[in-house]
Amino acid sequence: MRCMTPTAPMRRILVVDDDPDIRQLAGRILARAGYEVRTAENGLRAMALLDGGGYDAVVTDIVMPDMDGIEFLKAMRVAGLMPPVLAMTGGVREHSDLYLRCAELYGASRTLAKPFTPAELLDAVTAVLSWTGVRVNSEVSAGKP
Repeated sequence: MRCMTPTAPMRRILVVDDDPDIRQLAGRILARAGYEVRTAENGLRAMALLDGGGYDAVVTDIVMPDMDGIEFLKAMRVAGLMPPVLAMTGGVREHSDLYLRCAELYGASRTLAKPFTPAELLDAVTAVLSWTGVRVNSEVSAGKP
């Protein structure tokens, strides 16, 4: 007879992307991997969801209307909400590396360029969930751009 062990609670992930196809795809990949997923179409909506708490990680696009990913990272820091963050972009290919580096400077635990494979997304989320440090740029923390 096999001994049953209690299962770990589902990890909650917030996926933020203005592209409904990417939002749905990322959410589906993560849900199939056993995560509980909520989605938001921009940083403003994501802040409202984060205010309720309980998220283990955030996966966010950078280039979005209303409140982009960098503004979202800043807003989370100001509000004292800093779950580990996976920042992703691919919309402006010639500047993707710059956007991803900027996201790291503002607190993203890890970055991912689009397009990505399901395995790449899952590997990045696994890494973010095991993130134990906080990337902080002293100039950004002091309020300098």
